[in-house]
Amino acid sequence: MGVRVAVIICTTSFLLGAFFTHWIADSVTLWQSPLTDAHLHAAAAYYSILSTMPRWMVSVFIVTATATGASLLLNVYDGRAGNIMFDGASLFLSSCALVVWGYSVIPNIARLSPRIFESGPFPSEFRQPTLEVASKNLVCSVALTGVLLLQAGRQWAEAKDGSHSKRETDTSAVADEPAAPHDLDTPRLEVARGRRRSHHDHLELDLDDDSTSTSSTRSASPRKKDGSYRKRRSIAGQTRRRSVGEAAG
Repeated sequence: MGVRVAVIICTTSFLLGAFFTHWIADSVTLWQSPLTDAHLHAAAAYYSILSTMPRWMVSVFIVTATATGASLLLNVYDGRAGNIMFDGASLFLSSCALVVWGYSVIPNIARLSPRIFESGPFPSEFRQPTLEVASKNLVCSVALTGVLLLQAGRQWAEAKDGSHSKRETDTSAVADEPAAPHDLDTPRLEVARGRRRSHHDHLELDLDDDSTSTSSTRSASPRKKDGSYRKRRSIAGQTRRRSVGEAAG
């Protein structure tokens, strides 16, 4: 992935730099007013030199553009959402730039022969091709600039997602760990723990007292019952003896 992104950025920057070099001729035809024959002669002379460039130089541009398109296609083929959005848009812009360059810029430059541009009035049949080359170069430059911006946005989005996921992971890890008490809260926690311990000790003492009193009550009740029973038996015996004595008398 990183190699493909590097290839995309390097090749796109190379092509964009090549189109920026045409600013020497495009600036006098697109951004200077009024447009004179001298401006058109200067631009046409520059493009006529490009029409005589060696074929290997054209092959360099073709290979560079092919490498850009292949890298973008491989990124889109991965199927990731970020790749489809950013690399898909980059592929569309680079394809538009390639189509405009191949079907408009190259044919119009080929029509501009060096021998027909001399001093004097500019030929009217070459006025429109010269202006069209300048405007199409600007279109290609804007499209390639958009490719670089999309790749920068893709890298920024991936870095943002990575930092967000890392933050969520750290938050979940901190949430799973028990919270450590603050240094200022330590005395308060110790006082609260001491109060709970003293209260617990008092409860245990109360429970011990209740259990002791209950056991003493239970142990005393049989004795009490036994004493009252003996007392009743002695009273009944005395009454019986009295009644027997009276009967005998």
